[in-house]
Amino acid sequence: MALKIGFLGMSDNRATELMLSKLSEKGIDLRIIILQKPNLRTSWRRFKSKLKSSGIFSTMSRVIYALTKKLDQNLLDKKESNNIFLVSSLNNDRSKELILNSELDLLLLCTDQMISRRIFSIPKLGTLNAHPGWIPTYRGLGSLDSMISDGYYPAISVHFVDEGVDTGQLVMRETLDSSCLGDSEEVEKNVHEWQANMFVKSIKLLESGNYEEIDTFFERSSMTRGFTKRQRKKIYSLYNEEDLIKLN
Repeated sequence: MALKIGFLGMSDNRATELMLSKLSEKGIDLRIIILQKPNLRTSWRRFKSKLKSSGIFSTMSRVIYALTKKLDQNLLDKKESNNIFLVSSLNNDRSKELILNSELDLLLLCTDQMISRRIFSIPKLGTLNAHPGWIPTYRGLGSLDSMISDGYYPAISVHFVDEGVDTGQLVMRETLDSSCLGDSEEVEKNVHEWQANMFVKSIKLLESGNYEEIDTFFERSSMTRGFTKRQRKKIYSLYNEEDLIKLN
């Protein structure tokens, strides 16, 4: 059974662009795409967070991208043609109305904004997030870096969104390969593409009717923290790929 799927993302974000491109390549038909166009306050908050975690070069690269790069002319078309809509917040009444009217089975999430229950609970099955980390052991910011620091290959976990931080029902987990190791823009791109592939696999699993929740009751659950640019550089200068092991 084909699911009716929607997408929540950011209008000025590389991850959103890569995600939409990959989903299209894989033949995933999105009934509606809702993109947040950040206001000055939100943009400033994101700028400070990026500067702290990634340094000035990566931050300015993101700023230039946001100012000059368009995901696609249709994505930024304020006429709201076809199935693409711009909103000031993914949690506002306009977003809620658009999702309700689309009668969705599933929402895909690609944003660093916390989504409220009034939004993520609307679709029949729920809202999926592709978290860069092994849930439940590595939840929160900096999960990939924490895994490498602890001697593990990083991973992606697809889960249903709830009101906790990466605590929702787990659909699937997968360890990344060596292309996702390192501290660079190319690695970040590879991680985003892997997240998109995991979304596709999860959608097909749910459509097949063979989905069973992964039981993590006996696994350790912990929150990780974000790392500064200097801390990340140290982590990646010390790790030896041959010594990393996989969580399974």
